[in-house]
Amino acid sequence: RLVRGEHDVEKTKLLVDEKAVKTGVESYTDIVRRYALKGLVALLLAHAKKEKKDQRVLPFSIDAPWMEAGVPLPDNTVANPATTLNSSHLVVTLPWENQLSPAQEWAYQYSLLQSEFSPKTTLKELLMHAMQLEINYCDRVYKSKKKDDDRGRHVIPLYDKGHVVAENDPVVIEIKKELKVFRDVVESLLRNGGSASEMMVGVQSRL
Repeated sequence: RLVRGEHDVEKTKLLVDEKAVKTGVESYTDIVRRYALKGLVALLLAHAKKEKKDQRVLPFSIDAPWMEAGVPLPDNTVANPATTLNSSHLVVTLPWENQLSPAQEWAYQYSLLQSEFSPKTTLKELLMHAMQLEINYCDRVYKSKKKDDDRGRHVIPLYDKGHVVAENDPVVIEIKKELKVFRDVVESLLRNGGSASEMMVGVQSRL
């Protein structure tokens, strides 16, 4: 995790300007939070699927502080990969460097939620933040491709004949589809407050 103190920014000014440092830290923070929150949403959805047959209400409270809302705790017997050190180099093992079990990954994601969000933050606020991060991510992907198109037209003759424009780019289209599914899931959680039978209507068929 990057340290976001003034001292670190001052030392980094020797290499890049302060605006670039701030942008980089914000982007890294968004990536970490997005990863952790997607794990949370996936976990809540998994519980919805388990409860569907019994038509029961999910065991979490949307308006409660997230650590008191019934979010399943990580298994105490599972080692958090964030604290696993390589004995020869003493570097932190990152989740994308190893094949993690679902329990191990949730242990890591839960630890990130603890470090990134206050215990007073409600589950509803976390879900809303998760949705906003996905919207922002989709928007950034589109704008990045659009910038490539704009630059390409200025330097490459007949650019549009050899390149797919941003609106029709398969990566952009796929990410927009994923965003729609994610928004449907989160909005169902927010709207129904954990009603398993209602939440799964129109959602499970798209996952």
